[in-house]
Amino acid sequence: MPQTKKPLTRYNILDRCFSNSGRNYTFEDLREEINDKLREGDPAFKGISTRQLRDDIAFMRSSEGWSAPIETFPGIGKKRYYRYDEQNFSINNASVNATQIEELNIALQVLSEFQGLPQFQFMEDMIFRMKDELDMATNVQQEKVIDWGGNLDLIGRENLSPLYDAVSRKKRVNFTYTPFGGESFRVVGANPVFLKQYNDRWFMFTFEEGREYVNNRALDRISNIQVTDTEIDSQIEFDPEEYFWDIVGVTRNEGEPKRIKVYLHPRSYPYIVTKPIHHSQRNNDEEYSITVKLIPNREFESQLKQYDLIGDWKEI
Repeated sequence: MPQTKKPLTRYNILDRCFSNSGRNYTFEDLREEINDKLREGDPAFKGISTRQLRDDIAFMRSSEGWSAPIETFPGIGKKRYYRYDEQNFSINNASVNATQIEELNIALQVLSEFQGLPQFQFMEDMIFRMKDELDMATNVQQEKVIDWGGNLDLIGRENLSPLYDAVSRKKRVNFTYTPFGGESFRVVGANPVFLKQYNDRWFMFTFEEGREYVNNRALDRISNIQVTDTEIDSQIEFDPEEYFWDIVGVTRNEGEPKRIKVYLHPRSYPYIVTKPIHHSQRNNDEEYSITVKLIPNREFESQLKQYDLIGDWKEI
């Protein structure tokens, strides 16, 4: 699909420009910003026209769009720059409009074509959830009939978008990190390689100067993010399947996997059977026990605390 047929991409680029109080974007600056971003995905893209940009701004201002408070202000010479008149306005905080609904419906139609195929089973819940959320957004009469869980007030959610961009584009990042109970410190030139959600918390995995091993950084502890234009070290290799295969959660301690046996009270046993804590879990119904092969860590210990155990886990 040509880039000019992707209006939401352009609107989001403009939204970031209009929200940026640190730079004054003239009309030509806006056009250049859009063209630069779109060429990142398609180097052959020729650029949007002046008319297209005027139409985009007009649509964002309209009631069919977001009624965006876009104003022009005096700049250098005769040039004027564009910015939101309301400091905290963003189209991402506004109600879903007709264009977004149309784009979502098209995306759902495409994704639905893959339902039922074994290699795309991981998409089933995602498609179901998208349909439910779209129904709620477009039909005011629709009552909420399902709760997907999750924490909408989770600190650090706003960091996911820029860090996903850095990981996918293989760009180094600078950020401030504040561990629980510790002092803040600045991380410069980190090489981000992966993002993972665990227990309603997001983590970024990085290789950092002076550290030989991969670090996991909780997004709710990160602030002052700067995505640089510097490529990550080309020699860095990270295999997430290998890294997470022998652990629960996100912490990989040193050492080899251990074969561990856990005895449970009969009333807790069915719960751990129906929700295994690790892919290696094997169940023994006769003695109400499980065995797993993994590298113990704090996430493993935390998982076990949810159940009534008989004694401590034992290495066998």
